[in-house]
Formats: sequence, structure tokens, C-alpha cells
Amino acid sequence: MKIKLFIILLTISTYASSQTEIKRLKGQVIDEVSKEPITDALLIYKNSLVGFTDIDGNYNITIKAPVDDFLTIKHFSFETKKIKVEDIKDNIITLISNVNELEEVLIGFDDEANEIIKKASKLLKKNFRNAPYWSKANLKQVIKINDTLPSYLEGDYSLFMVGADKDVWNMPILVPENTRRTKEYYGEAFGDKKRAKSPFFYSQNVNYITDFFLTSYRFSEFNNPLLRKRNYAFSLDDTILIDGESYYVISYKSLKEFNNIKERDFYDIQGEILLSKKTLSLKRITSLHKRSLGKTKGGVDNIFTIDYSEIGSEIFPKSISYNIKMTTEKASVETEGILSLNNIKTEVVENLRNTISPNRYLFHSSEIYNNYDIKHWNDYKTPNFLETKYFGKKIESKEFLKGSLQIMSPKDLYPGTKENEQKILELMPKTF
Repeated sequence: MKIKLFIILLTISTYASSQTEIKRLKGQVIDEVSKEPITDALLIYKNSLVGFTDIDGNYNITIKAPVDDFLTIKHFSFETKKIKVEDIKDNIITLISNVNELEEVLIGFDDEANEIIKKASKLLKKNFRNAPYWSKANLKQVIKINDTLPSYLEGDYSLFMVGADKDVWNMPILVPENTRRTKEYYGEAFGDKKRAKSPFFYSQNVNYITDFFLTSYRFSEFNNPLLRKRNYAFSLDDTILIDGESYYVISYKSLKEFNNIKERDFYDIQGEILLSKKTLSLKRITSLHKRSLGKTKGGVDNIFTIDYSEIGSEIFPKSISYNIKMTTEKASVETEGILSLNNIKTEVVENLRNTISPNRYLFHSSEIYNNYDIKHWNDYKTPNFLETKYFGKKIESKEFLKGSLQIMSPKDLYPGTKENEQKILELMPKTF
């Protein structure tokens, strides 16, 4: 009997795993009537934004999903469509135009939806952690410049999260403890062959390691639609079950009159929110932030998915997933990763300053990035999605050794950097 049960369980397990595949999906989204391409249609899988259509309505994404799962295509001006992953080929997806224009969405809100947004906004303003704090964190990140081979970084860190601060440039700080990274391929970044080979130049212009996504995260946090609800249109789309709990699915899009962040031209912000139906507590925000660098310079597309957890009565970010693509006339840089928080210390601490200058590159010249401690990573045997997506397999130890032998410049990028790093280390919790 036990043998039969084992065989049945093994069969079920094998079937389930065989049905989950890493799939590359590409095609075009168009208006069903006019046949015109639809720009910035959102592609959402399991309530996480995984891509969007370009100016020609084209999309090209990679996801890990069971073949019978659904991909959602969403645009404020069109009716939402859900399609089975196995049914998506290199074909055209059509959307039906909405009756209401974006400006009419708020006016057409029913009373229930209006109350949900108002109450959820009030609750988040009350419970969102505004005081600074420390946490442990794990970071997995891939960077690809132009058509060069991608580079992979994984690290365990101590993370300092800034408190409520009107200065959006005051970024979180990551203090490395153990890292492993593959060899960097700098490419001919920005068309400068000589300088592009320099890690220093790479750091300055492509925001190497962590500061680019941390800066973008601060902009994302600063523009949380529930905290700045007057700047957005909302649509109550659905109610879904996750682990037996009901959640509201709410779409949002920045209004035309939205005031952009000073010195940063974000011309469009849109995405989806998950709220607990029972408590209206925030579970997840997934968003697309589009930023222009000028007509001839390209732009930056930021995709963020932030999951939240409650500790006591306060709400903290639990994980931050991101895909940031910066395109200029001379270079294309794609950065994708996930920062997972654990062991959050709820004690209130001093709010450290880490502005764009002079402390933007804190700990970038740390010797931790030039070492690879194979003993520390012995238990990390299962390849994660970023590895399999970009490399097709688990990265071997010898590849991490090559990365650690590629020495980063120990030169201080700004006067006083080492002194400021020491101050931060002294402020870390002693029992951390």
C-alpha cells in the first residue's frame, strides 16, 4: 500500500513539475476594431507585472508558469483579457475598447469602490512604517549592457531603510556581508570603447551593483498610489482568492495633470494593487514607471512589484522585484532583480543620510565584492528564476570564482566615503 501511494505521489509530482515551464512569449496587442497597435498594455501574471507593449504594440517576455495558467493583458482604455499561457503563440492579441475614457473612470466610480480607496489610503497612511529601520536582506540581480553577456550578482546584506523623508534622493543603504558574482562584461557602454572597460566608468554611468534600483525604488515608494491618490485614476477590477483569503484587485493610472517629481520626467505611472477584502491592508503593488530622457536620449522603463507584510500594527515591504531598462542613443542597460527582506528590526533608529552626492556609492569598493566564499553558498543548490531565465541553467562555482577575481576599483569615488561607511557600521544593531 505504501509503495502504491509513493508511486501515485511521485506521478503527481512529476506531472506537476513537467507542466511548469519557463516560456518566452512574444507577439502584438492591437485594437480589435481599428487594428492599430496598443502601446503600454500591461502583461500581468499572478498579479505581478511581467512586461508591457512597446510603441508598435509588441511584447517579448519570459515567465515561469504552468501551461494552464492565465496571462492578463490590461489597459485602461480597453477591456481586460485573460489568455491561457499554452494558447499564446507568436500571434496577435486583440482588445476591445472601453466605453469610458480615462478621465471618466473616477466619475464613474461606484460608491463601494470609492469607499475602498478612501479607507485603504487612510489605513496605509496610518500603518505604513515611516520610521527608519534595519533588516537583513538577500539580493539577486542580473545586469546586461547592450548585447554583452549578462552578469549575475547575489548577496546577503544588512539593509538600512530610510524613514519618511521628503528628499527622494535619500536612498536605502545595503551593507554587503557575503556575495557571489560572475565576471562583468562592460561592453562599449555609451560608445566609449576605452572608458567602457573601466569598472569606475561603469559604476558612474550605469549605476553598477545596487544604487540604480534603490534610487528607482525610492521614486516608486514616493509615488505610492494609495498615498497620493489624487494623482491617479482607479478601477476596481476583480476579487480573487489567495491562500483562502479574498483580495480586491484595483488598477491605477497617473492622471494627465500629475505633477512629476522634481528633476525627473515620469510621464506615465500605472499598475495594479492588491488589498485584503477583510482588512483593506495592502498586500502588493505592481507598477510600470515610464521616464523620458528627452526626445533624442531615450528613456527609462521601471517595473516594480512590492510585496508587503504586517509586523504588529505596521506595514513593511517584504520583497522588492524590479526590471529597469535604460535606453540612450548609445547604450541599452537592463537590470533585473529581487531584494528579499528578512529579520526586520522594528526598533526606531537614527535616519541616516545617503544622498546622491557624496554618498551614492557607499560600500561599492568593499572587498566583499572581490571574494567568493564557496562554503557560505554551499546550501544554495537550487537555481532561481533569474539564473535559468538569463543563463538557462544553474551558474557553477567556477563562474563565481572568475567574478571574484575581476577586481573592482578600491578607489574612493568621493572624499569621505570610507569615513561615512565606518559611521554606518557603528550604527548597525550590535545583536544584528
